[in-house]
Amino acid sequence: MMFDRMMEDYKSITGCKENDSLLIYSFMQTWPNTGGGFAEPGYVYGQAFTDQRTTVIMAENEGTSVVFFDGTPAYVVSLATDVFVDDINSKKIVSVGAAIGRYNARSIQ
Repeated sequence: MMFDRMMEDYKSITGCKENDSLLIYSFMQTWPNTGGGFAEPGYVYGQAFTDQRTTVIMAENEGTSVVFFDGTPAYVVSLATDVFVDDINSKKIVSVGAAIGRYNARSIQ
């Protein structure tokens, strides 16, 4: 059920069509605070390790990606750079606050 909702969110956010080829990556990440992947600079979060499932849905041909934390869309990466792909492969995607600079991402929230 959560996957179906993420696919609908992806299509809505990117305008993806039914026959587009997609790459899907999903893995657990541990964050150093309760903000998890949604942590942004300037906010105060509880100091407790937090596990979240990170899912990245990427269009195979153009590379437009949406990053989800625990099934909630967090940000869009319009062009999958080597840095972004390396972070996916190492299973260390950055938070919303860091993604804007590191991946030239656009926050969804």
